[in-house]
Amino acid sequence: MARCPYLEYESRGVLFSQGDYYCDLCKKYLDKSEVDNKCNSSYGCEYEKCPVYKNRK
Repeated sequence: MARCPYLEYESRGVLFSQGDYYCDLCKKYLDKSEVDNKCNSSYGCEYEKCPVYKNRK
């Protein structure tokens, strides 16, 4: 499993399962499907294909 180093999880409730994923590069919250498919995929390093990740400085 490869996880983007810029992906953060912010807990928003008493249960740890309640929260949102935040991208420090994009400066936005991401939906679960985007996180599962690109930022925290169970195969390969899909986050390296992200245009924002490629263009980081």
